[in-house]
Amino acid sequence: SVTIDGNGYGIAITMPDGATNRSQAISVGSETHRDITVTLDDVDVTINGNGTETDKGDAFDVWGTLKITNGSNITVEKAQSAFTMQGGENAKVNIEKSTVTANDINGNFSNGGDWTLDDSSITINDCDSYGLSVTNLTTTGNSKLDISNTTFSAIYGHQSLNFGGNTVVNVSNCGPKEPGSGTEKYGFRDAPIQLRRGPAGAKSIAIG
Repeated sequence: SVTIDGNGYGIAITMPDGATNRSQAISVGSETHRDITVTLDDVDVTINGNGTETDKGDAFDVWGTLKITNGSNITVEKAQSAFTMQGGENAKVNIEKSTVTANDINGNFSNGGDWTLDDSSITINDCDSYGLSVTNLTTTGNSKLDISNTTFSAIYGHQSLNFGGNTVVNVSNCGPKEPGSGTEKYGFRDAPIQLRRGPAGAKSIAIG
């Protein structure tokens, strides 16, 4: 396990000119090392994608567990994806008393994994695909989700969505642009907030 203690100092990362859409600024584990945990503690990080129209690069590549804790502030700007969850159901993001912000994302904000938020917030504006796409999501404490201007669903759960009673969710101008579209493989797009519909459909949604 690795812990980065930022002591409130700022870190800025910009993807280099040679980056592709499969380049990552920060990788948490790998295909052969999925049991790793990386903790960002009191860290202020800004990750900027490459300024080209294509090949912007991803911010986080998660195979194991990423913990964002203790007043950390994570900002992702103009990347291909903010969180590429290559570990599938093994990939986890736990956010505690911290904030994550993403603007002008060329693909998904996220594409699966298990997510927890406790007294934390996620703000997403302008995604060309899905916003917060998860395998499972659980929010507790005074958590907040602000999501706007996504082409497809703002919040998409492949298995379950569990919103705590004090969670605030704001969604505006989010897809799907074509309700009922999608595929049998990836499920159908029906609403700005939805569970997967189709083969291997979702299990449950809970509020409060």
